[in-house]
Amino acid sequence: MPPRRNNKKKKIKSRDRNAKATCCQGCSKQLDKENFVYCICTQVRFCSSSCQADHPHNDCTGPPQTEFNMGSMMRNLAQLPVEERLSREAYADHSTEMTETVNKPFKAYVVSKGRQAINGILTASNVAKWADEGNGPGNQACAFIAGSRFRHRMLGEFRLDGSVSNSGGNDIPVLESQELAFKYFEKAAKLGHGISMQSLATCFDDGVGVKPNRRRCNQWLWKSVLHGSAGAIELLNCRCLLPLEIRATEGILQQSIQRMQPGQLLQLGGPNLAALLLVFHDVLRRENFSLPPFAGNWATGTVNNSVQQSRGRHRIPLIGENDVRGVLEKIDLLRSHRGLDFTFV
Repeated sequence: MPPRRNNKKKKIKSRDRNAKATCCQGCSKQLDKENFVYCICTQVRFCSSSCQADHPHNDCTGPPQTEFNMGSMMRNLAQLPVEERLSREAYADHSTEMTETVNKPFKAYVVSKGRQAINGILTASNVAKWADEGNGPGNQACAFIAGSRFRHRMLGEFRLDGSVSNSGGNDIPVLESQELAFKYFEKAAKLGHGISMQSLATCFDDGVGVKPNRRRCNQWLWKSVLHGSAGAIELLNCRCLLPLEIRATEGILQQSIQRMQPGQLLQLGGPNLAALLLVFHDVLRRENFSLPPFAGNWATGTVNNSVQQSRGRHRIPLIGENDVRGVLEKIDLLRSHRGLDFTFV
């Protein structure tokens, strides 16, 4: 028969573990079952916070901060890239658009409802009811807020001053919440709300409340670009085929640099839209890589919205604008420094 195992070491380890769980790490006193301080970093216990401060231990950054400044957090967030799609200027434009088309109309609509609505508790369902009352700017803002809260499952109570509670509200199924999000995004988007157009496009892209459809996603993003909504062109560039074709052309150009000799000619072209776009590179330079406003009017003149222009941007941005600029700048550099020539067919 095999020899019996000696469990003496295991019992010692078990005793040590129990001792650590029931005794203070600093003064070795017996801990109260209800009143003790637990260190999240090292998973040890102290009899009091003063004992923890008097007996520092390794790999501990100290007690966690229980208070934070929301304003400083938002300022730090504004300095970070939003999925590397929004530049700092675009982020500022997006914040301005959010204030002018969502926050101010929503607060004005709530104020019009009276003191009870101002001081009362709001939920996603209440805001959705206000969105169904009309088609004005306040109703559009309510539709966008309701759609956002339904999509992200923020069904708890909140107040006009910004305080949020995780309790309260109607706990509805996920699929029903997604369908309601799509419903109210679509309502605001059809009324000409630019940010809601972007949210509706992401619903089509991710299949939230609707069957996924990349074509419909790009259509609503393009409408948002025509509307002048901040950040829409960056989202469209991430999902369109044209920027990918332009980058492929740039890759071909990069490979040909290593093989071409000064004085040689390279024809850049292919059966795609990017090649056709690069043929008109002189026109693109002259037009500053943008398009004139369609129908001679800025696209913000939609239902229940007056004609507005955002920060002096009077023209429509070109899809893949940065990629086209990069290809043409590289070609100019190769022409001037290495004597290479390129034609577009």
